[in-house]
Amino acid sequence: VIRTSQVNVLTTLVLFRVRSVIETMNRRTRLIAEEMLPWGYRGLPEENDALSKGEVLGLMDTLRASADFTQQQRESYFRSALTDLSEPNVQIQHNQLARERANALIAAHDRAWQAAGKGHRFQLVEPVLPMDIMGIYILAPYKNDGQ
Repeated sequence: VIRTSQVNVLTTLVLFRVRSVIETMNRRTRLIAEEMLPWGYRGLPEENDALSKGEVLGLMDTLRASADFTQQQRESYFRSALTDLSEPNVQIQHNQLARERANALIAAHDRAWQAAGKGHRFQLVEPVLPMDIMGIYILAPYKNDGQ
C-alpha cells in the first residue's frame, strides 16, 4: 500500500499467475503453461475503469512513494482490496481474462506448429480458475497539501 503523487484516484494493481492446460488434438499429451498477467483498475472494480497492461507496467516500473501510511491504514486498504477482488462480478471478469489469455496461448501454439509445417496440433482445455494472485499493489493519491 503506497501513497503516491503518481495517481489522482485510488488505483489497484494486481499481478496474476495464469495457468492453462493445453491438450494435443489426439489427447495423448497435456501441457501446463503459466504466465504472469499484470492487471489494474482505478477507483472500485465495478466502475470498470481498467488500466491497460502498459499503464500497469509503467506504474510498477516508475512507482515512488510520496508519504507513509500507518500499519493500521495499510491493513485497512489491503483488506478492502481483497474484499473487492473477491466479489462475484469481479471474479467473473477475472475468469474471462484467464480464458482470453488461454485462447491467445493456444493460438500462439497453433501458429508456431503451422509455421513448422505440422498443422493444428493443440486444442485448449479450460484455464485453471481462479487465477492465482501473486501481488496486490494499492496506490493511494497524495497531494502535497497536508493529506
